[in-house]
Amino acid sequence: RLAWPQVRSRFRDFIVGRIRDAQNNVEGRCPWWSPSGLRYTSIGSGQLLFDLELIERIRYAGVRIAQICLVDTVYAGSPPPVDIRRALREFTDWQRAASQLCRHEPAEVLVFSEVWDYYESCCESESSSAFPDSERYRQPCDLLVHCDAAWPGADEELEQLASVSLSRGGLFAQLSQQAVADVTDVAGSTEVNERGHSLAPLMARAWIQMDAQGTSEASQPRPSQPLLVELEDEMLDRCREAIEDTKVSEPKCDLQMARILAEAREKAQQEARKRGKTA
Repeated sequence: RLAWPQVRSRFRDFIVGRIRDAQNNVEGRCPWWSPSGLRYTSIGSGQLLFDLELIERIRYAGVRIAQICLVDTVYAGSPPPVDIRRALREFTDWQRAASQLCRHEPAEVLVFSEVWDYYESCCESESSSAFPDSERYRQPCDLLVHCDAAWPGADEELEQLASVSLSRGGLFAQLSQQAVADVTDVAGSTEVNERGHSLAPLMARAWIQMDAQGTSEASQPRPSQPLLVELEDEMLDRCREAIEDTKVSEPKCDLQMARILAEAREKAQQEARKRGKTA
């Protein structure tokens, strides 16, 4: 991320561009989210820097953010580690302040440590849910973002999740590792760093949620027969070009120094977690 920041920034700009064009009715596009605001879900959100950058650019495009769902295994624990709690608190405070500046209702922020905890509380039907009081949460997601978090079977799991959670016309954007068959070692595992981010080469893809029946009833935000259609876009191509550039271009920073700083930061965070447990 530090060595080739242009990859994430172009991925971010692709998402913002799609939403801005829909908001401004460019080339016949129109908003697929409801007038009450866009519902955003991030898989592998971690300490939330990328999500903060992305959401603020969406808000700047004139789109109200109604709900933010954050999903990452680092949020597990009662309570989570000190640095994670701080990141979540500061992110939530920022969202509240940004909404007030825009004269919007504050976005609802929900946090989950597992993908299927999110599914059960926000996507599953009321009759089978373990959360009978959460009907207001059970609205389709308008933007599902998966950025860099890696685990075995992630692509298949998230494709299934997108099919059941996205609204009609919703966008699923993914910046993830290449196909598992291309990057696994002889033991069948994929190398990741200490935060669960894949060290394998990245690929950028995106899909739009369509309805196989072709219906377009505004009163039915969920498609009757979900169908994810892969998207081709000029700005997405630029992100792919940036990924290709990482194979031949010089990094934007001193990688050795970046590793030293990352190790020092991780050590400080571990010490903070220990202090939090003993406090």
